[in-house]
Amino acid sequence: MKNQVEFDEQKEFEKARKRYNKIMNELSYEHLTVHEELSEGTEKYTIADMVNEVETLLASFFENGHVNDEWRKEEPKRVNAYIARLKRFIDKYKENSDKFSKDK
Repeated sequence: MKNQVEFDEQKEFEKARKRYNKIMNELSYEHLTVHEELSEGTEKYTIADMVNEVETLLASFFENGHVNDEWRKEEPKRVNAYIARLKRFIDKYKENSDKFSKDK
């Protein structure tokens, strides 16, 4: 049973990582991707770390003076779609992120 739990945790991590990387690449935050060529300092990221990064990125869209806030005002339809994806990522992974918080 322990091996099955470990496998399920790894499988869940991989699903979250792929989804997270897709969002980060599309928003030009390649340096925050996990286990990719342009990743910087993310090799030990957990699902909880990815959730934290997504929450920080989401907040930047509402921070006065931030380039993402300006972008949101210039292209609301496009940016609101990204904001919705960020929120869905958080909703899906935040509640159980502590369950997957050990190093992968």
